[in-house]
Amino acid sequence: MICATFQAKGNSAQQRTDMSAVHRSTPTTTSTVDDKDQATWSRVAREWWDLNGPMRPLHHMNPARVKYITQQTLHHFARQDTLSPSRLEDLCASYSSHLQQVQDAGIDYCAKLSQVAAGTLSPPSDAPLRGLTMLDVGCGAGIVAEHLAYLGADVVGVDSTPETPPVGRVHAKAMGLDLEYIHGTTDDLVAQHRQFDVVCCLEVVEHVTDVDHFVAGLAK
Repeated sequence: MICATFQAKGNSAQQRTDMSAVHRSTPTTTSTVDDKDQATWSRVAREWWDLNGPMRPLHHMNPARVKYITQQTLHHFARQDTLSPSRLEDLCASYSSHLQQVQDAGIDYCAKLSQVAAGTLSPPSDAPLRGLTMLDVGCGAGIVAEHLAYLGADVVGVDSTPETPPVGRVHAKAMGLDLEYIHGTTDDLVAQHRQFDVVCCLEVVEHVTDVDHFVAGLAK
């Protein structure tokens, strides 16, 4: 399931300024977290970026869903004419191709979290999401978040499983991408008054204990 909430078209620069002024804090609540599901994600955290591992279906569908999110975002912010459909298709496919090349080369970025190679990739010059802030709720180790950052967005990923954000940080650094990962919940971000141009939530609502509360938090 895809759930995208668009904030009113406002001053994104001002929103980013407000975001940067907020200090990181310990998560304040886990009211919608399913502990049983969270234990599952903890066990597979280090396999998140194995394209043939337990997250293989998500890796396989990622180009299509990132393309959809990008198309809807460009339309909402009246940017649909800034990039041709064929170029967007290429950008969505190229990042996944790069990940496959990394795996084929036998590079394991998560084997030793303290030893990471320098960045290998950066957003293209025509990245279509530049200037937009995006939140990926239930980001895991960043399959969607990284791809959106590659397309130029200023991305924050939040996840309630403590083991996944560190893996995401290591992988993003190794790929040469700059994005923020937070261990916490949407309740924490609401309490901090953080706002984003786009909020994405993919394959998450079926894993929370209070859907109404969770979805309400996405829109705040």
